[in-house]
Amino acid sequence: MLSGIGHPLLGPDHLLFLLAIAFIGLQRPRAWVIPLLAAGLGGSVLSQFIPLPDAVAPWAEAMVSLSLVVEGLMALTVASTRWLLPLVALHGFLLGSTIVGAEPTPLFTYFLGLLIGQGALLLVVTSWSQSLLQRIGA
Repeated sequence: MLSGIGHPLLGPDHLLFLLAIAFIGLQRPRAWVIPLLAAGLGGSVLSQFIPLPDAVAPWAEAMVSLSLVVEGLMALTVASTRWLLPLVALHGFLLGSTIVGAEPTPLFTYFLGLLIGQGALLLVVTSWSQSLLQRIGA
C-alpha cells in the first residue's frame, strides 16, 4: 500500500500533473476529484488486462512529459479540458503497469494506496485553489 501512496507523490512528473489540476478547474475544483480518481484507477486496472507493450515502454516517461505540456495548455485555456480525464487515465495506466503480474492482494493494496495518495493530494490541491480564489475575490 505504501508503494501505491508514494509513487504518485514521490515521482515528480506524476506529482506535478496532480498539482496542476488546481489551475485547470479553479471554479469547480472539488467536482473534479471523484471523476479524476475514477479515471486514474480505471487506467490502473486496465493496465492489468492490457499490459504496456515492450515497444512502447521506453516512451512511457515521454508520454507523461507530453501530458504535462497538454495540461499546461489546458491551464492557459489553449487546449480543451476534455483531455484531462484521458490524461489522468494514461497516468493511471502507467502507474498500474509497474505492478503487472502481481498476485491479487498486492494489486488491491497498491491500487488502494494509489487511490488514497492521489485522493488526498487532489483534496489538498482543490482546497488550496478554493481558498486562493476566496482570497483574491474571484
